[in-house]
Amino acid sequence: MKIEYGKLYKNSIKKLKKRYEEQKTLELLKNHIKQNINFNELKTNPISLIYEYEQLKHELSNYRSFNLYKSGGKIRLIFTLNESLNQVCLEYVSIDHYKDFK
Repeated sequence: MKIEYGKLYKNSIKKLKKRYEEQKTLELLKNHIKQNINFNELKTNPISLIYEYEQLKHELSNYRSFNLYKSGGKIRLIFTLNESLNQVCLEYVSIDHYKDFK
């Protein structure tokens, strides 16, 4: 799958400046996205399940996320899907996604 980067992504990754484990996980997840063939494979892949792939709720329902911790936590990679282009757009790295998008 192809990866594109949203307008807010570059500034949002600055939040991870001193969070080395989360930086490594972010790189792992970007490689994971690239290796999947389609969206169905992405959402059912065991790595996606470990990092809690999910669709956000309510007014954010067009966004998906991965948790940057295996065992829960608030820091998430927020992204959108474009199925027709087989593409993921990385939108934002969020410390608390429901507050960050208000």
